Amino acid sequence: MKTHLRQLFGHRVHATDGKIGRIRDVLFDDRTWTIRYLAIELGVWLIGRQVLVPPRVIRRLLSAERAVEVSLTREQIRGSLDALSAPPLSRQEELRLLSEREGVPHWAGYGVWALGMVPFAPNPAALEPAAGRTREHAGPDGQVSAGDPHLRSVREVATYRVVDIGWELGRVDDLLFDDESSSITALIVRERQRGGLVVPATAVDHVSFPERTVFVKLGAAAPAT
Repeated sequence: MKTHLRQLFGHRVHATDGKIGRIRDVLFDDRTWTIRYLAIELGVWLIGRQVLVPPRVIRRLLSAERAVEVSLTREQIRGSLDALSAPPLSRQEELRLLSEREGVPHWAGYGVWALGMVPFAPNPAALEPAAGRTREHAGPDGQVSAGDPHLRSVREVATYRVVDIGWELGRVDDLLFDDESSSITALIVRERQRGGLVVPATAVDHVSFPERTVFVKLGAAAPAT
């Protein structure tokens, strides 16, 4: 079944023993276009904390209820990988700026901005990547940083431009997900003048964080139906 990923944002998570949190984001690998994690923001008493679970734990989508059933207990979800341990590339860059400027990135307090609260300053130890889960990579400037440079946030990429050999097609509006393969099959592009376009994920050449742009191959886009 094909699912629009942005529509999952805000879905309540139903564990095997009750409700816990909502889906805040989806993280994917921009080389294979496979879903790596669902980012779940935990409930009222743990507001601000996000954990990551793999897509294979999804049992079924309850579209009418705006909910997702998973095969984990609430305790298992609470004990899942902390979102700070595997940040997407955009968050990795904010961590780099944090270390350079000794400031607090806007996402440090997660959901507290909506409540008008001052975000907490994260524990530096919590910002270190979990052993065995991330790796070092060299950026264009030769600097080495921790993290996976191909881990992307759907919430982030769903604001990027789409360019086909120098010609801007529009902006990413959504991404289509195949729950059988746990992969993103296409990007829905919002055009400036015409309707929408469907760009197969296989036609994406590369994604540029500094340019906030998805570069696709010539002739890859087809009109959305």
